Amino acid sequence: MRFTISDERVNRYGYRILSAGMNTASFEKNPVIFYNHDTYSLPIGKGTDLRHEPDGSITLDIDFDQEDAQAIAVQKKAERGFLNACSVGIDVLETSTDASVVLAGQTRPTVTRSE
Repeated sequence: MRFTISDERVNRYGYRILSAGMNTASFEKNPVIFYNHDTYSLPIGKGTDLRHEPDGSITLDIDFDQEDAQAIAVQKKAERGFLNACSVGIDVLETSTDASVVLAGQTRPTVTRSE
């Protein structure tokens, strides 16, 4: 299943993340997917074919672990439209309040570099 994992819109917390500034190299070395960012649990799947799209979004195919009950449940909910969002956990390396990177309605700085 293909998901948008990040885009450059203002998020519910009032900031946005510039996709061009997101370094995904570490993730791509070990592209594990966790449910609810729970990195203390086993992953529910792995990411493949990460793409920085022309519209500024980042997309990813998720291969759900077919031997894990929770992973199968999450996959089925996504397939049926009960789950329709993903989110990335990032380390913020740099932010900016420069007018060139801040959008209308934004209340926090733009993340210009992240990992």
